[in-house]
Formats: sequence, C-alpha cells, structure tokens
Amino acid sequence: MLSVIGSFFLMQYLEKRKIEHAELKRKEEQRNYEERYRQGMNRIRQNLKLDHFLAAYRNFQLTPTPPEKDPYAREDYLDVVNRIGQGLLKSQNLKEAEEVFSHLRDFEGQRDGANESIGRIESRRRLESARLLFMQVEKFIEQNRFQDALGDLKKVEQELNSVENLKFDEIQELWERYKKLTRLVKFRVFADDADRNIKEAARFLKGRNIRATESAMSRAANLTGKAAFFNPDSDEVKSLRHRLFELDAELAIIIPNELPVTNKFTKEMNGRLPYFFYLDGYEFDISKVKSDNLIKIGLKFFLQAPESYFIVRYKVYYYDNQDSFNGHFLTEQTALAPSKDDTIVRAVEYLQEIPERLRSTPVKRIEVKVFNDKDQLVSQVTRAFRRDG
Repeated sequence: MLSVIGSFFLMQYLEKRKIEHAELKRKEEQRNYEERYRQGMNRIRQNLKLDHFLAAYRNFQLTPTPPEKDPYAREDYLDVVNRIGQGLLKSQNLKEAEEVFSHLRDFEGQRDGANESIGRIESRRRLESARLLFMQVEKFIEQNRFQDALGDLKKVEQELNSVENLKFDEIQELWERYKKLTRLVKFRVFADDADRNIKEAARFLKGRNIRATESAMSRAANLTGKAAFFNPDSDEVKSLRHRLFELDAELAIIIPNELPVTNKFTKEMNGRLPYFFYLDGYEFDISKVKSDNLIKIGLKFFLQAPESYFIVRYKVYYYDNQDSFNGHFLTEQTALAPSKDDTIVRAVEYLQEIPERLRSTPVKRIEVKVFNDKDQLVSQVTRAFRRDG
C-alpha cells in the first residue's frame, strides 16, 4: 500500500515539474522571440535611416512578426514594413518589394494598400520589360533584321497597353518612341517584301508564267501601298511603283502576244460550208508610222462567201489611251488569191492612215475582228507593241 501511495505522489511531483519546465521553456522562448523582434526592428530602423533598403529587407526576413496581443508593436511593425516595401519599389528592387507587400497583404486592413503597391510593381515590371524590348528593337534595326524588330515591337505594344491599363505610370514618351520605331520598321518590312515580290514577278515573267507574275505583282502592289502609308514621300516607294509600272507595261505587251489567233471554224471545215472564214495569218507593220503616218494591216485567210460578205473591223490603241478604228467589207472579189481554188489561202492588205491628232503618239495595240453578214464574230487576233516600236 505504501508503495502504491508513494508511486502516486511521485507521479504527481514529476508531472508538476514537467509543467513547470515547460512553462519556463515557453517564457524563455517568448523572451528570445521578443529579443529577436526588438533587435531586428532596431537593425531595420538603422537601415531605413541610411536608405539601405535591401539591408532592411534582409533583416525583415530574419525578424519575426510582432506579438498579436501588442497592438502598438503591430502598428509599428506594419509601418516599418511598408517603408521597406516603398523603398524597394522606389529603388527598382521589384521582386523583393513584391514579397514585402505580399506579406503585408496578410494583415487585416492592409490588403487594399498592399494590392495597390503590387499593381505599381507590376506596372514598373512591364515598363522595364518594354525598355529592354526597345533596346532589342534598335539592335535588330542596326542589323537590318526588320521582321524580328517588328515582332518585338508587338511585344512592346502589349507591355505598354498593360501599363496604361494599370494607370500608375505616365508613358506618353514611350508611346511616341513606339510609334516612331513602328513607322520605320513597318516601312522597311513592307518595302523589302514588295521588292522581293517584284523580283519574283520579274523571274516569273521571264519564264512566261503569267498567272504567277500577276499574283506576285498584286502582292507587291499591296505591300508598296502599305509602305507608302508610312513614308509617302520616299524615293524607294517611287522606285517600287516605277518597277511595277514597267512590269505591268511588259505584261500588256506579252499577254496579247501570247494569245493565239481565234477562229470560230477549223481549217478542215474549209469547202464544207457555204459560208466560211478562217484567219490563217496576219502582218501588222507599224514601221511607217513616223515617216508616212501609215499602219499596214495584212491578213491571210481562207474564204467562201458566194453572194455574201464578211466584215473586217480593226481598232488601233495608242499610248495616250486614245484609239482609232476602221472597217471593210470582204468578199471573194475583194480578196486577193493566187487562183480560183477556194482551198487556197487568200490575202488582203489595208493601209490605215493615222488621224492627225494621234500622229505623234506611239501605237500600243492593234485588234482585228472579222464578222459574218449576221454580225457574228468568226475570227480575232490582237497584238501589242512597245512604246519605242
């Protein structure tokens, strides 16, 4: 019994000592905590007095938060931490400032102010990114890498729009810089692409790939127009337009001359129809335009027109966008032939005098159409000439 009683009192004694030891340990930890807090705050104040915000930030990381039951220490702590954050923000230590304000946001009554400061940090971060991109853009421009510069300018626009939406920093000067560089870069991109497409069009034209030529010219014209929007008085734009004009003028020669003579009937139908016309050849001679003001239009054809006729109509186009025209009846009697055999090719020759108002204008194109007595088109040929003849 005595042993049991002794054991009971011993257990109580040991439990009491355990509680006392724990209380002593808690008080010791509390004293250490308060001492760490006091020393940390003193160091932070010294750092702030010297505007050493990064040192204050490091001491802030080592300093515990104030006791929750001490409102004065809590208020002092929040004020000091806010000063650290504002100092870091002012000195462009954005990552550290964001950590400080994120910490402040966890305290009651600090969320709105902390969120505003974090917004300022984001704005500064975007500004810094925009400035770095500007440096890269200017480097690309020096290297004539205008496509890369344009890509980075699009990123600059995104960053500046973000800063503008946050409404913390004035960026009018940066917008002006962006617009100036954008005009320069876009002009170069469009002008270079237009030049490349004009060169492609010239290669396609040389290979007589008309469709590809027209497609490349269309792209080049569109790009030239865009380049002109950014620098309308540029000599380069004038040169691009001149090159396009020359290609277009060459096409105006090549396309008509690539077209074959068209006939409603085939040559094999000659002699099988009561009325028949087939244009077999032609000769357009403009060599006497300057000397005698005459154009020679010669036709070779197969013809059957007993008691009927065909009508030859021809139109001459000039380089000042004017034209002249004439027409003649064509019968078996007016068509020259080496024999009376209708299967033999016939010929006719017209000397067209140029109207006086057009005698100093080069011939651009001659178009000949042949119609039957019902005014139906049966044959056609068009040929173009260069301005210099």
